[in-house]
Amino acid sequence: MISLPSISPLRGLGGGEYPLDKLSEHGARELMRLRLNWMPPADGSAQWADDLMTKLEYHALALDVAFGIFRQKGDHPTLWRAEAKRVSEHIERGNTFEELPVPF
Repeated sequence: MISLPSISPLRGLGGGEYPLDKLSEHGARELMRLRLNWMPPADGSAQWADDLMTKLEYHALALDVAFGIFRQKGDHPTLWRAEAKRVSEHIERGNTFEELPVPF
């Protein structure tokens, strides 16, 4: 899989183009449940998770990478909160995921 700002360099190589859509808020939370076996509680006590999903604009691939980073850090939301902050700050600085370790 290749993610590029422009698909034009790859059009002549014979591969398929599969645009990735954004998820709904519900879809993003469901992806989090599938990847981490956890969802933010409805009481708002894990607002950091919803804030990250919003910051990543519900892009499925970006969320999947972020959740993979969380998974590498451990199996509890208290560990993921610090990573969510790090990813958010990374994005706020205008950086891309190329500088983050991809968890695959």
